[in-house]
Amino acid sequence: DDGRIGGKRGNNVAVSRDDQMKVTFAGISLKINEMHKSKLHSLYQSMLRNTLGRHNRDDDRYEEYLKQFPKLLFAILLRYDALEGAGLQSAIPPTVFRYLHERFGCELECFASPFNCWLEKSVNGGGHSAGRVLGGNYGSAFGDTDALFGSFGSFFGMDFLKIAEQSGGACFQANPPFASEFIERMCHRMHQLLDVSNRYGEDGGNSDNKKKVLPLMFVIFVPAWSESTGWKTLSSSPHLKKHVLLSQKDDVHYYAEGTQHRRAMDGKGSHRVASFDTSVFFLQNDAAREKWPLSDDVDDSMLKTAFAMSSHDDKDGKGSLCETESAQLRIDKKPLQTPQTQKQYRQNDPIAPTAKGKKKKKRLNDKTEVASKKKKIDEWGEG
Repeated sequence: DDGRIGGKRGNNVAVSRDDQMKVTFAGISLKINEMHKSKLHSLYQSMLRNTLGRHNRDDDRYEEYLKQFPKLLFAILLRYDALEGAGLQSAIPPTVFRYLHERFGCELECFASPFNCWLEKSVNGGGHSAGRVLGGNYGSAFGDTDALFGSFGSFFGMDFLKIAEQSGGACFQANPPFASEFIERMCHRMHQLLDVSNRYGEDGGNSDNKKKVLPLMFVIFVPAWSESTGWKTLSSSPHLKKHVLLSQKDDVHYYAEGTQHRRAMDGKGSHRVASFDTSVFFLQNDAAREKWPLSDDVDDSMLKTAFAMSSHDDKDGKGSLCETESAQLRIDKKPLQTPQTQKQYRQNDPIAPTAKGKKKKKRLNDKTEVASKKKKIDEWGEG
């Protein structure tokens, strides 16, 4: 009744008057708006269902783990708050995600966070397609905090070929950190994956061992800094099938604010006009080129229209589910499987008590234990 979640003084979630919340632990208070808090709660619930099994609402562990949400929310807010000095990554707008999903069946983001990953409910189509939850599949920088909210882990550790096998082909969206050396490293890994996927059709003379070449595609969004090594690596890629240039002056386009989760949803908007020209690179293997042939006129027009965000509801953040219906969201769709995340979740209880053994508490990337994470939070609070 007093707006607090968590019960104990000094370790609670307090709701303020402007639809923002303060998550307080050990004297440290961090902000998040109600809509993004609800989004993270939905992602956390989805992770629990996928970990414990889909029919688990009567499982005592499920309710116990739900009680841990305020602490986990504080931990992830603190992690990303520490990054602000270096800049929080902006995201492409939901209208562009819809274009990628409808055009190529794209459902996974290579570089995102629990705060800015795409998550919304489909309103188009009939039958089972209407009302389907879209998105919520993403890679991110921090396995120890983000995995509890559905992250697949680092881009450099994800098994893209396995995902493509399970889906019968796949398109992935990449909006990497705008650092040239990082973009170059990303591109080299994409080249390796596309090269390997093309070799699936080589049987060495034995047709029994021949694998079907699966469509594999990456759509990459980066600033059009044509003098940088990262941009040059992408523009000279042997797998490049299309490059769309969006001019800052002539093709007005938007990005979602990196700090959108802390902003009050007061109509001022959670998106901003791009301050640079944007390059969109389409990398495809041979099978993807056949499945998703690219049109200069149609795809250019569709992409630029999506980036322009003609709907006011999209510009002010009210077009995506995380800002409208997320409090009621249940993500019951079958998650994409990767050895790094979902399989490991089923083997290792991600927030199990200490008695279950130290070996079963390692995180995806840096193998930080939950107990160690809580200790660090206490140390930060004391400092």
